[in-house]
Amino acid sequence: MSDTAFRLASTIGRSYGVNPDDTRRIKVALKDLGYLDPPAYGLTPYPDERMFRSIERFQQDFGLRPDGIVKPAGETAAKLAEALAARQLPGDASGAATGMSVPTGGPSSDTVPPRSPTTRGSTP
Repeated sequence: MSDTAFRLASTIGRSYGVNPDDTRRIKVALKDLGYLDPPAYGLTPYPDERMFRSIERFQQDFGLRPDGIVKPAGETAAKLAEALAARQLPGDASGAATGMSVPTGGPSSDTVPPRSPTTRGSTP
């Protein structure tokens, strides 16, 4: 996922009618950044409390107001796009080339950081 691929059609929040495509987009972004540990049944296009708590943790870690709301042209959407772009720079996990600092140590509370990729056919 690149920053150009991260676009929302409408606002996401607990008291908003949300677009299912936007919900899925935000869940994938949060998962890719280590803020959302998907349930066993996978990511759904339906908003849930797990998603909103993940948004709030992301907002808090990036110095934004932790309100669980993501507006298409808002600060949270911009920081998500920036964080996703910073993670994809080859050879620069720190985001130094973009001038952005991506918090290390992963999200707080009840999430599990993303698992390391495994290589098929390799033995431990």
